[in-house]
Amino acid sequence: MLCLAAVPAVYAQTAQAYIKLAVNKERNRNHAGAIEDLDKAIAIEPNNVTAYTYRGISKNSMKLYAAAIQDFNKALAINPNFAPAYNDRGNSKRRLKMYDDALADYNQALFINARYALAYHNRAALKAEQNQFAEAILDFDKAILLDTAYQQSFHGRGNAKAKLGQYKEAVADFDRAIEIDAEFTAAYLDRAAAKEQLGRYADAIADIDKAVTLKVTDAQAYYSRAENEEKMNNFTDAITDLNKAVNIKPKYAEAYNSRGYAYYKLGETKENYQQAVIDYDMAVAIGGPDYKPLYKYRPLAVMGMGSGLLLKQ
Repeated sequence: MLCLAAVPAVYAQTAQAYIKLAVNKERNRNHAGAIEDLDKAIAIEPNNVTAYTYRGISKNSMKLYAAAIQDFNKALAINPNFAPAYNDRGNSKRRLKMYDDALADYNQALFINARYALAYHNRAALKAEQNQFAEAILDFDKAILLDTAYQQSFHGRGNAKAKLGQYKEAVADFDRAIEIDAEFTAAYLDRAAAKEQLGRYADAIADIDKAVTLKVTDAQAYYSRAENEEKMNNFTDAITDLNKAVNIKPKYAEAYNSRGYAYYKLGETKENYQQAVIDYDMAVAIGGPDYKPLYKYRPLAVMGMGSGLLLKQ
């Protein structure tokens, strides 16, 4: 996001006022309202580079990426050395999976301003999306060196390290992201995933508890907590969480598969084994043939039912 201090004083005051209104609306996620104000600013000052760039940012927020690129193009036609327009155009292109073009825009933004922390961050995110995790970490390092208070860079670097199996280092980065923003739900969930890989299941559950407190409608959070509960043999608690996950996301194949496993491990009653079979069947129905390899407990659940139900091949 741009800083309003970047708006030259020579711009008409009314255009400046509309830009300020638009910035406030964008911060409050009123993207359409921001665009309306920026339309007015541009009508008053047709060569207002900042107005075009902000309007492109608002269009990005509305997933109108092609339209956003047109605004960034207009900004750069007026000022070819305006680094923020290159950075944000890179974001549009990245979301359209125009990766080479996005990289070129981030590179140009950094050529113009070698201390542009957000451009390093976005270039790192691009590299991570292309599974270039070591290269991404180098760019996240630069972004963090320039801006030590941007939680997203610590979070992104943590995820890149986790992809490389550097789970302890990833936890340290997620720690820092959460220190900066104590309500950073994704950081709690990703820290939980890293702790799970380290065998710290109780700590992982504590992180997911916090994430659920912050965002109770996140099916992934309930699923992740259940996975940790199963590893601690807390199958009843796992089923409770998996019930919530499938209520939020009815076509959640992984959750049905996990719940089938939990019911199978509970065992003891015909009803538990029967529910395990139902859940395994549902996982395969949703997930397709790829779920067959995860199907190994279904025959055992059928045997537990003692019903003579034919096994699916």
